[in-house]
Amino acid sequence: MNKKLVLMGAGLLLTAATASAQKLVTGHVTDAQGQPVMGATVRVPGTKVITTTDANGNFKLSGVPASAKKIMVSYIGMNTATVSVAGNVQVVLKDNELSEAVVIGYGTAKKVGTVVGSVQKVGSEKIAENPTANVADALQGKVAGLQVLNNSGDAGDVNNASITIRGIGSLGASSTPLIVIDGSPAGTGMLSMLNDKDIESVTTLKDASATSIYGSRAANGVIYITTKKGRSGEKAQISVSQKIGWSQLAGKISNQMNSDELLQFQLENGIITPNQYQAYKLHGANTDWQKYFFDNAAPMYNTDFSMRGGSETTTYFVSASYMKQNNLTRVGHFNRYTLRSNLDTKPKSWLNFGLKQSVVYTDRRAEAFASGNKIEGNTSNPVVSAFMYAPYWDPYSEKAKKTHIFDFTQQYDFNWLQREMCQYKTNDIIYNGVAYAQITPFKGMTLKSQLGLYATDTRNTQAVSPEMPGVTSGWAYESHGRSSLWTITNTAEYKFSIADKHNVTLLLGQEGIKGSSRGFGVMGQGITDKRLMNLGSATSADSPAGDYSASKYEYLSFFGRADYAFNNRYFVNFTVRNDRSSRFGADNRAANFLSGGAMWRISDEAFMTPAKHWLSDLQLKVSVGTTGNSEVGDYNSISTTGTTQYDGESGWVISSPGNAKLGWEKQIQTNVGLTAVLFERLNIDLNWYNRKTKDMLMTVPLPYTTGFTSQLMNVGGISNRGFEVEVNYDIVRNRDFFANVYANYSFNNTKVDELFNGLSKWPIPGQYVQYEEGKTINFYMPIYAGVDKQDGAPMWYKNGYKGDIVHEYNPETMTKTYSDDLFQDTGVKYTPSHNGGFGFTIGWKGLTLNADFAYVLGKHMINIDYFYATSANNAKNGFNQSKDMLNVWKKPGDITDLPGMNYSVEGFDTRILQNASFLRLKNLTLAYDLPKTWMEATRFFENVRFSFTGRNIFTITKYKGGDPELDSHLALGFFPGTRQYTLGVEVTF
Repeated sequence: MNKKLVLMGAGLLLTAATASAQKLVTGHVTDAQGQPVMGATVRVPGTKVITTTDANGNFKLSGVPASAKKIMVSYIGMNTATVSVAGNVQVVLKDNELSEAVVIGYGTAKKVGTVVGSVQKVGSEKIAENPTANVADALQGKVAGLQVLNNSGDAGDVNNASITIRGIGSLGASSTPLIVIDGSPAGTGMLSMLNDKDIESVTTLKDASATSIYGSRAANGVIYITTKKGRSGEKAQISVSQKIGWSQLAGKISNQMNSDELLQFQLENGIITPNQYQAYKLHGANTDWQKYFFDNAAPMYNTDFSMRGGSETTTYFVSASYMKQNNLTRVGHFNRYTLRSNLDTKPKSWLNFGLKQSVVYTDRRAEAFASGNKIEGNTSNPVVSAFMYAPYWDPYSEKAKKTHIFDFTQQYDFNWLQREMCQYKTNDIIYNGVAYAQITPFKGMTLKSQLGLYATDTRNTQAVSPEMPGVTSGWAYESHGRSSLWTITNTAEYKFSIADKHNVTLLLGQEGIKGSSRGFGVMGQGITDKRLMNLGSATSADSPAGDYSASKYEYLSFFGRADYAFNNRYFVNFTVRNDRSSRFGADNRAANFLSGGAMWRISDEAFMTPAKHWLSDLQLKVSVGTTGNSEVGDYNSISTTGTTQYDGESGWVISSPGNAKLGWEKQIQTNVGLTAVLFERLNIDLNWYNRKTKDMLMTVPLPYTTGFTSQLMNVGGISNRGFEVEVNYDIVRNRDFFANVYANYSFNNTKVDELFNGLSKWPIPGQYVQYEEGKTINFYMPIYAGVDKQDGAPMWYKNGYKGDIVHEYNPETMTKTYSDDLFQDTGVKYTPSHNGGFGFTIGWKGLTLNADFAYVLGKHMINIDYFYATSANNAKNGFNQSKDMLNVWKKPGDITDLPGMNYSVEGFDTRILQNASFLRLKNLTLAYDLPKTWMEATRFFENVRFSFTGRNIFTITKYKGGDPELDSHLALGFFPGTRQYTLGVEVTF
């Protein structure tokens, strides 16, 4: 009995001791505005004690060890708070500065909700999973008004993306936006040279209020890239990641006949004899040339290392990466090595300075055919060969493997020629860096001086073996180009407040830009040994003067900006900038650019109080301003000389006329926007804009009596009007589960306002386009009327008549003779009017699924590939044809769109003007982060993430070519877009 009492007493004491070793912690979590935060995670570090806040922001954390001194409170998009354990804890979470701050040009960053201009920010989480080298690809479909199209799937082509913001701003000068990296301008090629894991955010500046501060360079908008940096007081964080994957064509190049279909077609049309038919059938080849020429699993690798951290005075971020991508043709490649070091330090309370720099080295080879070798019927182009080679030709026989000539033809294996007989390689060294010093002499005043350098060094090596079929001797060629872009910027910014209601920011600045480039090339002939394919082995030198080039340009700018906010409710800003450029005539080098904007936070008005429970934020924005465009050649304002030969004598001539009156192309843009946040979950952003260009920089034809064909002038005008819609909705968000959907849409209508020399129309038949005052830019070509069902002849509408495809001939409105007189306005827009994207992100206990779709509507292209794949001439010459040719006209009464085999069409018409609108699944990522409690238990790992990513997984389109995404009005032999799959693992320590 006594033993039982003793044991019972001991048990009670143990229970009491255990109870005294644990406690209950309660609390309340709000944001900076005092609103409760639902779904915030509350945990005790190093334990499994965890909970989440309820709808009112309250939490109860039971089982807290007595030894616990701190608890951590975290929520997506907000800074994690660490607070002392107490009976009732009050926690205020502040917005994450990196996710909420946005850089719009010069001065300090602003919070998104206080920016008057139209800007859109894409965070690192949307960029880091991109499996391609070009950062722009990750932006496709993410930002309303931003159109990104990929022009090539060639891994070695570093300029494969086309970017426009709110339409085409000029008919003669560039429409590409300004690229800025950490405050320093850079070339568009740098988008393929950046390690995506170095990027913190990409901000798109669209309207004049946001871009006018950049003046001369911002007419087409601005893409501002901010790279990562360390955080003050943050312990070192090391991250190592590895991705492996493969790529393939995103779709079929063409829907071609197989061997049985082609042989039967050729036999029926007298192209081959019965004996040939039997021989081909007996051989039995049925080659899929797309599979032969293009790898279905070209490997790719990406390794990345980074380290970031900081003390109270110094922060750092360093990284290194290696990317390797093989081309689908097994010839080209892209190898990229990057190093980055971002350092910011504050040695004194009034002094900050830093250095952000990156170095890139590449070893790449673009496909030879991808850079211009696209002439008609050129079967040395694998894209053209894939749909023109007969499937009964055999590349797999022992004879073909030995001779590298396909059976039943004299065609050499183009890929073998490129691999074994030719050497093409390009090496780049690129430096991009920014150094700055910033002092704060007294409260509110910030003085900053910044120096930026974007420098490139490119060497191109080419050689052809003396054993190359068709050449008498080998040759070698090397070229070298070097460029630099220096930018120095000095700013003074003063911020002050009056009575805590009036907030003023004043900015003054000066900027100088100096760009230069120089290059040369040397060629050597007479190489006789394929083992020595270099310049040193050439027996004769060839160094034409045309292979030397040098140029430079300069800008000098002064600018200012004033921002005023009253009671965090009314915001106005005003910007002025004066630019001078060496590219223009002496009397027109300077120009002034102005902008103004206002924003009203309607939701903070007293009359909106009844709606506060569902309308979290409502803003109205209005802005108007001017920007300039100077993206033309460096010497168009001056006459240049050159040499010539006449009657056996050499002499000097004026090679270009110059234009001393050449000046700035200017744009005036008006923007009206409305932003709303509903129920703290639904974000809506609406914008309407009118973008008008005047004094366009255009190449104008001259009378031949002048001795010149054209001259660059300031003439005419163009306008872009449209609207944009962006919606983002958090369906659910709590500790274990969250779901978000987004969508954006933009409509843009481009119209020609004015031409030159009194012209109301300017057709350019060679480009199949016509400019007409007061109208959209449309395709200009003969309009196909169909095939006469009686005789199988092709028909076209006469100039001035239009209609649909028909099958009966009307001599009053139609003709059966193709000629240049048939060219007319088709009414089909040259540029698409609709584009956007949508997607979703779903997460549950560390598992995340993300999908991003992009679409373009109203896009059309002249599909020249299809022209040759449905050509009677090509068919008669033994080349393969599209399955559509099985439906050519054969006898009277046949209803078809393809004329009889006895008709040959030599020119292009609307039959091959195809709808290239598309919807594409750009990105699908499935990722899993191991549980935080596992990581904390190891006391070594901070996070381990596994991921699978697919890019361009499927495409919906009516286009009959290889890729509808191509940004060109003519499609012939272009390298189609690719589909990628990657597996990745990232470990953070």
